[in-house]
Amino acid sequence: MERSLDISINNISKIEQFDFKDVSVVTFLNLSSNVISHVEDRAFLHLDPYNSFFNTIRCVFQDFEGLKEEIAS
Repeated sequence: MERSLDISINNISKIEQFDFKDVSVVTFLNLSSNVISHVEDRAFLHLDPYNSFFNTIRCVFQDFEGLKEEIAS
C-alpha cells in the first residue's frame, strides 16, 4: 500500500507524542490539514485542529514509527 505526505513528517515540528496501546497521539506545530495528501489504511486516523491560535494540530496514528520509516525510504 502506498502512503504519501506532501512533506516529510520528519520536517514537521513534532512537539509531543503519547503512545497508548496500538496508537500514537502526536501533536504538531504549524501543520495544516492540506499537508496530508493521502494516507492509506493503518497510518492516519484523525486530524484535530484544537488550538488555531498557535496553529497546533493533534493527530492519531496507528504504527507512527512504521509510517515515518516508509516515508524516509
